Amino acid sequence: MTTNDLMTTNDVVNKMTIKQSGNAVYTARVMLGIDCNSATPSSSRMANTSTVNDNKTVSVVGLVYPNPVTNNANIDYTINSANAELRIYSVTGKEMAVYQLNTNENHFTFSTNEFNNGVYIYQIISNDEVISYNKFIIIK
Repeated sequence: MTTNDLMTTNDVVNKMTIKQSGNAVYTARVMLGIDCNSATPSSSRMANTSTVNDNKTVSVVGLVYPNPVTNNANIDYTINSANAELRIYSVTGKEMAVYQLNTNENHFTFSTNEFNNGVYIYQIISNDEVISYNKFIIIK
């Protein structure tokens, strides 16, 4: 895992209790050496409104909601490019899905039926450039 992956994973697992999220958060806490018996999250569960990439701030163009996701995830976005996509990755960096985004709609819904419970990272890419990324959790 990269340093950024570790920071993101640490941030997510500290916002959830094991009772709320199950094995995914427990496993991540063990990997990071965080107290697995903590009964309360360390901060709110709201998604970040911006992320840091190579020392520059990247504004979030869209946030996945609801977060955590149970069946279908939604994302509202504003993109000025005809060539845009949403990419979903596991926390280990495995690409899980790629969806084309329609710039005329500004909303996209995708099913999480093919995904296991856990933490996922998503990117919004426009003209081969990552313009936004963040994380979401699937709990079924």
